[in-house]
Amino acid sequence: MLYSEGQDGAARMMSIGLHCRLIDRPGKLAGLKRFVDNIGGYNDVWCPRRIDIAEHWQARHPPVRGPKVHTLSEKEFAGRFAEMFPGARWVAERAAKTEKGPAHDCLAGVRSLLCRTFRSATAAEQQAVGAEFEALGFDVVLAGDRQATRRNIEIAARQRLAAILNEKM
Repeated sequence: MLYSEGQDGAARMMSIGLHCRLIDRPGKLAGLKRFVDNIGGYNDVWCPRRIDIAEHWQARHPPVRGPKVHTLSEKEFAGRFAEMFPGARWVAERAAKTEKGPAHDCLAGVRSLLCRTFRSATAAEQQAVGAEFEALGFDVVLAGDRQATRRNIEIAARQRLAAILNEKM
């Protein structure tokens, strides 16, 4: 089945996990040997080790590297991430002034910087951000539960950040 699908132009992969305490039994090992001998009879079948697969993907699909966020100036950082919290450019501006390192050069790192800054804001500032998200159609404000509201705002901000990074990085 996999081989015929692969012949149609859609490459396929099958991974077989082998547990050392199970495969070393004579009956199991004989079955594995028959399977490997069988697939070895096909022309375009590759039986790589894990390292071979990793090297193949690294060579043909290198990771896309975005800008090094920790090297951006305060102005560049604020400009790039001001949209994450709608109507609250101050979050990005304050986050731009915090200490940054290579760990912040990814989605999780940027989110951490921005959300840490948001958490340190006053209750009034956080409520204003919540109102902006509500105006955009996000259901974030839970009356009387500031913690849950803040979590919902951060989740909505993460969704916006992912979209922003996909466009700009």
